[in-house]
Amino acid sequence: MRIEYFGNIAIFLSAFLVMWILASRNKLPHLTSSDGRRYLFLDGLRGIAAISVINTHIWRLAHYGFAFEGYNPQLQYNHFFGSIGVQIFFCITGFLFFDQIIKKKATFDWEKFFKARIKRLVPIYIVAISLCVIMFLCFDTTRTLKSLDYYKIIRLFFFGFYGAGAGENIGGANPGMYTVVIWTLSFEWAFYLFMPILCIIMKSTYLFITALIVSIALASTGYFSGSELLWPLFATGGVAAYIFNKGIVAKGLASHALLVVAAALVALYFYSGQKRLFVMNSYLIVSAIFVLLIIARNKIFECKVFVYLGEVSYSLYLLHVLVINIISLVSFKLFGKVMISDWNVVAIYALSSAVCAYISYLSFKYVEYQFIKRKATTHTEVEAAR
Repeated sequence: MRIEYFGNIAIFLSAFLVMWILASRNKLPHLTSSDGRRYLFLDGLRGIAAISVINTHIWRLAHYGFAFEGYNPQLQYNHFFGSIGVQIFFCITGFLFFDQIIKKKATFDWEKFFKARIKRLVPIYIVAISLCVIMFLCFDTTRTLKSLDYYKIIRLFFFGFYGAGAGENIGGANPGMYTVVIWTLSFEWAFYLFMPILCIIMKSTYLFITALIVSIALASTGYFSGSELLWPLFATGGVAAYIFNKGIVAKGLASHALLVVAAALVALYFYSGQKRLFVMNSYLIVSAIFVLLIIARNKIFECKVFVYLGEVSYSLYLLHVLVINIISLVSFKLFGKVMISDWNVVAIYALSSAVCAYISYLSFKYVEYQFIKRKATTHTEVEAAR
C-alpha cells in the first residue's frame, strides 16, 4: 500500500479522535428543536464529507514550512476526496430544504427563513475571510497594494459571487492559497435565493413538469460541454427528500447492505475519476450514493463523533485551509524549511487534521453558535440554521 494512503487515513482518524474526546466530555453546544426532530444521520454524513475536503487541501503544508521527499501530496485521487465531499454537501442542502418545502407545502415565512440563513452563514464567514486576508497580506504579498487590489480584497467577502477566491493576484500573490473553498458558497446562496420561485413552481404541476424538462436540458448541456454537474445535485437532494417523506426506509440487514453498496460506489467514483470518465459519471454516482444513504439511514452516521463533526463542519470547511497554512508558517518560523518523508508526513497530516478539528470546535462554540442559538426554537428554524 502506498504511504500516501496512510496519510489520508490519518487525517480521518485524528479528526475522529478529537471529536471523540470532545463528545466524551460533552463540550459542544447543540441546537435542539421543540418538536424533538433532528436528522442526526445527515450531521454525521456532513462531518465525514468535511474531513474529505481536508484531504484535498492538506498539501498546503508545503506553502511555508515543509517540503515532501518521496511523498506525493497531490496525487490525482486526493482531488476526488474534496470533489465528492462538496457534492455531498450540495445533496444535503437540497435534501434539507426540499424536505422543508414538502413538509410546509411550499409555504414559508421568507423573512424568518433568510434571517436564519444570514445568522448561520454570514458571521463566521466574515471572521474566516478576514483572518485569511490578514494572513495573506502579512506573509504572501510581494509589493505595495494598488487601488485595484483593495477592490479585489473586498470582492472576497461576497461569498464567491464576485470572484471565486482564487485566480486573481493581489499584491503580486494569489489569495487562493487561503480562500479556495469559497467558490461553493455562491451555489448555496443562489439556491436559497431561488427557493421562493421553486415554491411557486412546486405548487403548479404544469410549471413543475416544465422546470423538470428545462433542468434536464441544462444538465445535458453541462455534460456535453464538459463542465461539472453541480446544480442537479440540489435536485438529487430533492428526490431523496421525496423518498424520505414517503417513508421508504431500509432496516436491519437491508440498511447495512445498502451501506456496503454505497461504499462500493465511492470506490467506483475514485476509479471513474482516474479513468477520466468523470463528468456525468460523477453526478450519477454521487446521486446514487446519496439516495442509497437516505434510504439506509444507517445508525453508524449517528455516532457522536460523526455528529459532532457535522455540527462544526461549516467552520471546518471555512477555516481548515487557513489553519493548515498557519501550521506551515509556525513551523517555518521555528525551524525553517523542513524536509519530511514517509511516516513523518503521516504524523504531520494527523496533527494538522486534529488542530483543524479543534479550532473548528472553538469557532462553532464561540462564533457560530452565538448567532444561531438566538430564537432558533422550531424544527424548521433549526434545520434552516444548520
